[in-house]
Amino acid sequence: MTFAALFALGLLGVSVVAEFRHVLIRFGAPWYLWFVAPIVAVGYLSKKETEWFPDPARRRQWARALFFGSIALAVAIAKIAAWARTW
Repeated sequence: MTFAALFALGLLGVSVVAEFRHVLIRFGAPWYLWFVAPIVAVGYLSKKETEWFPDPARRRQWARALFFGSIALAVAIAKIAAWARTW
């Protein structure tokens, strides 16, 4: 589910990892934390998702919904944007 959420946000133009790095830079974190902290955070979230969503079938269902829903939303946004340019 963590990958599906990161994929969905990235497909829609929101890079959570890049924003996390920008926050670390603004707080004056050393350069090596810019690379290590997002990796640790994503790893932590992926390990905790089994605790937050214990049912594997439900996790798969949510992950698929995020994955395919983000693709459908991106296509819909592109179609609406193309329609709005011709209007």
